[in-house]
Amino acid sequence: METNYKGLLDQMMAPYDEMLQSLISDHADFSKVDYLEQHNEEYGKSDANYTTLEGAFGYV
Repeated sequence: METNYKGLLDQMMAPYDEMLQSLISDHADFSKVDYLEQHNEEYGKSDANYTTLEGAFGYV
């Protein structure tokens, strides 16, 4: 019996792909994720929570 790993991976990733597509669209809905938008002159828009997590994991 041969397993179709590509099909299995596609099936497992489908919910994440749907969420990603909803986040990168012009009318993004961030209500399902923890996203705190911040604006920086150098980098533009980014997630303020990312820097918080980066700092937390830096101590481990």
